[in-house]
Amino acid sequence: MQVKLSKRLASVAVMVPKGSVVADIGTDHGYLPAYLVMSRISPYVIATDVNKGPLAAAANLISLLAVGKKIDLRLGDGLTVLMPGEVETIVIAGMGASTMIKILDQTPEVLSQAKRLILQPMRNVPRLRTWLAEHQWEIKDEELIWEDEIFYEIVAADHGQSTLTQEEAEIGPILLKKKHPLLKEYLSERIKVLKSIEVSLQNSTKPRTEIQKQDLHEKINTLERVMACL
Repeated sequence: MQVKLSKRLASVAVMVPKGSVVADIGTDHGYLPAYLVMSRISPYVIATDVNKGPLAAAANLISLLAVGKKIDLRLGDGLTVLMPGEVETIVIAGMGASTMIKILDQTPEVLSQAKRLILQPMRNVPRLRTWLAEHQWEIKDEELIWEDEIFYEIVAADHGQSTLTQEEAEIGPILLKKKHPLLKEYLSERIKVLKSIEVSLQNSTKPRTEIQKQDLHEKINTLERVMACL
């Protein structure tokens, strides 16, 4: 029996360095760990989740596939269940950027020993890119996926010094460099969403709302400027 991944998780798997020990944080049903060991991309995966239900589902899958010796299931919050140096690649997929940043901040001794981060946030990707640059993580690869009527962004980063322009933080340095084929459609969708938020704030005169309006205006201008060059 083979494990078939969604386009989103398959794109995550491609970014895992071959031969690296992986931690899959928030593993859900364990599909990614099973795929990584069965495809011989990773010799060993630590799959974690904060809830017992997903780990039980992962345990069933691992038992069915007979890969229990290569996958360690751990119940706990974020990186707290890992020892420093235990893994080389950390995968966090399917959470908001704020949750990811909280997880990455909570155990610096574990994070500092990892070589690669592979992150697939559900929202607020620019904030995550900015956090990576501020904490000496250099973005090495990015992917943009359209699946189930949703755009997904995937970011891979290694230790290194980096600075990001406003455009790079908003859109992604590698996506810009690649001129990704989905980028124009993606930017058009983002602009549409931001403009609808801008309209909803038009009648408010609160000082905080005025700051939000200015921020939205700058983001829209940035995205439109880039889209015009694609």
